[in-house]
Amino acid sequence: MTTLVFGGAGFIGSYLVRRLVDEGERVIIADIAFADPPMPPLVDIAGEFTFEGCHAEYASQVVNVVAKYRPEYIFNFVPSYSPQYELNPSRGVRINLDTNINVLEACKTFGVKKIILASSALIYGTGRNDVVDEDSLPRPELLYSACKAMNEYLAGHYNRHFGVDCVSLRLSSSFGWGRGQRKLESRGPWAVELFENPLKGLPVVLERPYDSSSLVYVKDVVKSAILVMRAPTLKHRVYDVLSEPRSKAEAANIVRELMPEAKVDLVGGEFTGKQLLPVQRSGQKTRIQSELGYEPAFTFQESIQDYLSMARSGKFTW
Repeated sequence: MTTLVFGGAGFIGSYLVRRLVDEGERVIIADIAFADPPMPPLVDIAGEFTFEGCHAEYASQVVNVVAKYRPEYIFNFVPSYSPQYELNPSRGVRINLDTNINVLEACKTFGVKKIILASSALIYGTGRNDVVDEDSLPRPELLYSACKAMNEYLAGHYNRHFGVDCVSLRLSSSFGWGRGQRKLESRGPWAVELFENPLKGLPVVLERPYDSSSLVYVKDVVKSAILVMRAPTLKHRVYDVLSEPRSKAEAANIVRELMPEAKVDLVGGEFTGKQLLPVQRSGQKTRIQSELGYEPAFTFQESIQDYLSMARSGKFTW
């Protein structure tokens, strides 16, 4: 079976590629460049996947790579958020919207079995008091999240009118070893600095440490994506991938426990109870859990411990 991963040389994409390769799949990475050094999951599997340079915002390049390899499955994990795109809307739309419609068109033309699209929990917006789920009204506040909402509509449109099997994963913030390594993507500096600075003997300062949000370990993101890919039937076109809300302060306490020598300062006042995104479903099963049996493989503490273990050793492991 051949799987094509747009954005496969990036953070989440590289973990996905590694999982597929380790499971014996034929994997093609389509990306604008291959990082040097490679993302951690790809370092020791050179030659076990194929790389194709591709600017997916150009339809001809997407068509060429899909026509060449005729994949059964496609993942669109093109790294897309960057503050500069908010100030350059034409560029932001090309990256975030044109890329997806080009992939959908290619899937329609070449009969790809299934496409999995990386959407974002940011389409819910912020400052809401309601408990949200996949049926809640989107309230995007960024060009990026507005494009993600449109991409979800397009996925449904291509499914209804052309039979393209496209599923959107609304991903919450993800973290893991390698986040921020690639200059092409927007890094989450606190997640990188908190987990890696102490390994270098460097201090960490965390601002607004008590606000909470959903933080999903990258290996669990990959687990959810592959579960959706392999599901023979799906009841829905959209699935949230999220965790119980966590704060920087909680993460810092775990780091201090695992590395007593870590120097972490929390700046920004007392606990406010504010959640950065309105994903408040404590104790409730999410759609992907109830329908597909998804459960994260890592607790929050286990994910941080796993991250630190790999970063300390410089060796990727599952």
